[in-house]
Amino acid sequence: ETSGVFGYIFDDFGNNFLVNDPRGEIPSRFMIEFITNSEQGIVTCAERANHNLTDGDYVKFEEVSGMTELNGNSYKITVIDAFRFKIDCDTTKFHPYKLVGSGGYGNQIIPPKTLNFTTFEEQLKDPQIVDSDYCNFGRDRKVLLGFFAIHKYMDANNGKYPTLSNVKEVISMANKVNFATNSDVDEELISLLVSEYGAVISPMAAIFGGIVGQEVLKSLSGKFLPIVQFFALGYIESLPPDTTYTLKNDRYDNYRIVFGDAQQERMTTLKYFLIGAGAIGCEILKNWAMMGVSTQNEGLITVTDMDRIEKSNLARQFLFRDKDIGKNKSEVACQVITGMNKNVKTVAYTKPLEEKTRDFYNDIFYLSLDGVCNALDNIQSRLFSDKMCVYYRKPLLESGTLGAKANFQMVVPGLTESYASSADPPEKTIPQCTLHNFPSNIDHCC
Repeated sequence: ETSGVFGYIFDDFGNNFLVNDPRGEIPSRFMIEFITNSEQGIVTCAERANHNLTDGDYVKFEEVSGMTELNGNSYKITVIDAFRFKIDCDTTKFHPYKLVGSGGYGNQIIPPKTLNFTTFEEQLKDPQIVDSDYCNFGRDRKVLLGFFAIHKYMDANNGKYPTLSNVKEVISMANKVNFATNSDVDEELISLLVSEYGAVISPMAAIFGGIVGQEVLKSLSGKFLPIVQFFALGYIESLPPDTTYTLKNDRYDNYRIVFGDAQQERMTTLKYFLIGAGAIGCEILKNWAMMGVSTQNEGLITVTDMDRIEKSNLARQFLFRDKDIGKNKSEVACQVITGMNKNVKTVAYTKPLEEKTRDFYNDIFYLSLDGVCNALDNIQSRLFSDKMCVYYRKPLLESGTLGAKANFQMVVPGLTESYASSADPPEKTIPQCTLHNFPSNIDHCC
């Protein structure tokens, strides 16, 4: 369920639900440098390589020299640091590990997990909640408590939604069902939830729809750990100080209820630059169209993408259909969202953002913008876009996906670091697709 900037999910996959692949990652494999003879053998990885293990994992050994008793066996491990771990095995009586001509490999074994879920009714007594907001520990429990208090109020009032005039009754209900361990009922949060209750907005529906879709796949495939059992979010930080609103009986009333008249009016006049119209770009454009972004006065969404639509894109870039194959992504995406909201103003380009196109995406273009959104698939373009935003002092929304993983970053001039301020360490592993299909370096063959 979602209401305003609040929402929750509940999972119940029954008893003895088997998760065959809890992490969905390629298991770690590493070369060994040394193993001690001790009550709990200490394993050191070669070249101080990161073993990528966690406590409770299992490691299977092979081709170990000297301490051959380990070969073919799996042991539970405890991590010491990034390149050392202890095995749950007494190696004092084993042959010593050979330093000369040594070697051997450790292979991470990720055992299946069996989970037991309980019913919604049983969970109400003391809910199991997945931590989601590490800046606001406990907020998820308070959000859940707020929803349950509203449900109890509606049960007692023939399904009628509460209003701010009834908020004391809802808070009273919250005190009766308070399961937030060692914490008081958050009256301010409940008041916010009551004021927004029933107002469903597109971004929250998209976020929770995506997560629930993943949970459905988990229930069918047994891959990745499911939510056990509640997941709740409250994006309070996105609310402006003034949320005064007047209903106009149009498609944007829910947004007025949540964000207020002033912010809704501001959204309709935004000039935003979206770089990339792929999977993320399609999702963002759909949300903007639903929210009424760039629908009035000088408002304008500028979309650029140099790619054409291919058959393989249709699995994830949902604005495109078979009939669009071969057409420009940016042009089709703009046409489709105009069909969703006829008032959205867009312009589509196929020019990439790079040094060569500085005369096109020039001072006049950037100075007219309210912000930039990256929906790119490579680091080089991200860095160039970030450089332009830093130079022109424009806010930047940055995001990316890889399989079931995703990240996002908000860059605000004068407030946060820029995208280029930090960088991930270079990957030491070689992608499997490179090894299988395009081995070009000597280390690929090794």
